[in-house]
Amino acid sequence: MARVRGPGLWRCLAAVLAVLLGSPLAGTVHAQSPEPAGAPAGNRIWGLVFTKGGEAYAGFLRFVTARHSASWADSFQAEQSVGDEPFRAWANAIREGAPSVRTVELKGYRITWNTGEDDFSSRSGDFPGSRVIRIPYGSLVDLRGQPPGGRTVFLSIGLRGPGANDGETPRKPEHVWSGAGRGLILRYTEDWRSTTIEVEGLDGAHATVAFGDVESVAFDPPLGAGEPPSAPLFGTAVDRSGRSFTGFVNLNGDIVLESDILEGWFDGQRSRSIPLDGVRALERVTVETGRGPSEGLRVTLAAGEAVELTPGRERRGGSIAVAVTDPGLGTATMDWVAFSALHLHDPGGDAAGSAGCQGDRVGLAPTAFHYDTFGGGTPLRGTVVTGTGEEFEGRIRWGTLKEWPWDLLHGAMDGTELAVRFANVRSIERMVAPDPPPEPARAGTAPPGRIRVNLLDGRTCEMSTHGDVGPGDAGILVRPADDGTDEDRTGWRLIRWQDVRIVRFEHPGRDVPGS
Repeated sequence: MARVRGPGLWRCLAAVLAVLLGSPLAGTVHAQSPEPAGAPAGNRIWGLVFTKGGEAYAGFLRFVTARHSASWADSFQAEQSVGDEPFRAWANAIREGAPSVRTVELKGYRITWNTGEDDFSSRSGDFPGSRVIRIPYGSLVDLRGQPPGGRTVFLSIGLRGPGANDGETPRKPEHVWSGAGRGLILRYTEDWRSTTIEVEGLDGAHATVAFGDVESVAFDPPLGAGEPPSAPLFGTAVDRSGRSFTGFVNLNGDIVLESDILEGWFDGQRSRSIPLDGVRALERVTVETGRGPSEGLRVTLAAGEAVELTPGRERRGGSIAVAVTDPGLGTATMDWVAFSALHLHDPGGDAAGSAGCQGDRVGLAPTAFHYDTFGGGTPLRGTVVTGTGEEFEGRIRWGTLKEWPWDLLHGAMDGTELAVRFANVRSIERMVAPDPPPEPARAGTAPPGRIRVNLLDGRTCEMSTHGDVGPGDAGILVRPADDGTDEDRTGWRLIRWQDVRIVRFEHPGRDVPGS
């Protein structure tokens, strides 16, 4: 069973002490696995699950939510409360340090006066009351929390390394702009009643723990473990434009392991359930049926047989959705409209299609990312260069809220949505075509509103403006004089997106290829 017994109990006691002492790092064992980097066991989430009833389970973990997670590169999703400090910093930068001015009109007279306070009623969509964040499981030390009587649960999560938080003292328990340093208090966005954690022991035994029964989870890599009974699903997804993305695969939100089963598809009138460990490829095709042509799926099995399937009633309108997580990039997501094919292969196998991000990868392959590769990180730092050549160096808040390596830069390549993790970014360039163009755009030129993202591993991705990189973006805040505290909120400088030429990021303490 996955339940802890014998010598393993001492490891559980160490993690329990870490929880009792209130320090996510104290007492937690982080021994390096003797396996070579890239072995499948290094990619599966491993942890210790403690229940409120006093039981403890150790093994490979799978978080069963709306989007299942099983590898260190997968993301834990929760909601972060946004306090007043980011708005104050942005408002002060907009005024360029000038006092806040308020004006009222009364019987034809206009009265204007300076005030030391910002008008929080003017907070717009750039400063919502909360935001959804996604942190790789490889960046977590532990998570703990107790669901209240309702549908809301607040979790305390521990992050690896410094830099989890900064800002004002919370006025409510759910506020996270606190001085905790290495922890966050977040609101769980899923329905905790339907969330479970599946624990898979080294012997293949399983245990399922309801999320409401969980006291805490301590994340830890395996000590001398061999391959897990079920390896993460790995492959290359190709979109309708021929772009390909290789990494850990999440199919339809709930298929993440080779042992999972593809269901809800029909071979004629017969329902088929196909284990993914026996599948070589999935391709979107048109299938001839007795009712005429229908959108379907060609499944090529490892034995060479190919079957054409049509979706069941519950699959129509959204037959396939694929998310591919490349730890050196981020996550590429394709819905049924954008999807063309998914080729499942061993890590290091041949990829199909034209790579979505160009250039040869230098550094770690996707499967070489294991628990010791990730970190909590420090605040984003770098240099913003404007179109006129001015340079502003210091701490960076992208879009006024995103300031940590685990934050995501959202963009798009045609129908494929990209979420690039800032931890992987060397620089971001704003690409602007002549306006108006003197002649029709030539092949290879970038239309207005595109950006070029240069990754640390040497690859380059060109994306269209979308969300974080467009005219509607709130801009980039730079704080040149960063003394390590956030007591003085007057040092931020706002650079509008239309004024940006390139942003170069620093990654202290990290071996950056080519630097």
